[in-house]
Amino acid sequence: MRRLILLAIIVITCFACNQKDENSMLLTGKVKGLKKGSLVLKKIEDEKLIVLDSIVMNGEEDFAFETIVAEPEMFYLQLDKLDGHPNDDNIPFFADKGAIVINTTLKDFGVDYTVTGSKNHDLLEQYRKVMKPVNDRNLDLIEETFKADVAKDSVKLAELEKKAVSLLRNKYFRALNFALSNKDAEIAPYIGAQEIGDANLKILDTLHSSLPENIKKSKYGKELRAIINGVN
Repeated sequence: MRRLILLAIIVITCFACNQKDENSMLLTGKVKGLKKGSLVLKKIEDEKLIVLDSIVMNGEEDFAFETIVAEPEMFYLQLDKLDGHPNDDNIPFFADKGAIVINTTLKDFGVDYTVTGSKNHDLLEQYRKVMKPVNDRNLDLIEETFKADVAKDSVKLAELEKKAVSLLRNKYFRALNFALSNKDAEIAPYIGAQEIGDANLKILDTLHSSLPENIKKSKYGKELRAIINGVN
């Protein structure tokens, strides 16, 4: 009997270890030029940014984190330069189980970096390229609107408002098309919930209805469903 109990404990322990290994993410990389500082790994939980782990860097440029990732979701690698400004820069990336590598520099941390090993992050980069013309045009419209407002040019302001509405429709159209084209990945509901969550119900529902069941049950699939339910 004691042997059976001991065997059961060993089996359960091994199963737990295997489960941990299956969901483990090994995040490694290099911050070229970093001599002193702290790297902090974070994620959003219950609408709050929480710390998962941190490393004090002292003369090293290479770093490594290991943590459990139950499913693909957005993580943040933050650099604290220990100069009195703890929230200096951060790198958002789609975390996933397995090996992920982030390489960047101290000078361009949070601006210029590469992320490899994450399918959803690759798709996120593609999405950003698709949306770049829209975002650039939006910045232009903001500047033009400011100038027209200073000049009290009501005709120009009305014209710019129409252009802004048209651009917003274009944004939703591009985002929806990209999400639908990648509906089998967690990036799809992420776009719906985090990027165009203010779109009308028809757009969000069209996206959610197209998702396979496993993606609907994902973190961002549930967030998208909650937004739709909140609109109703």
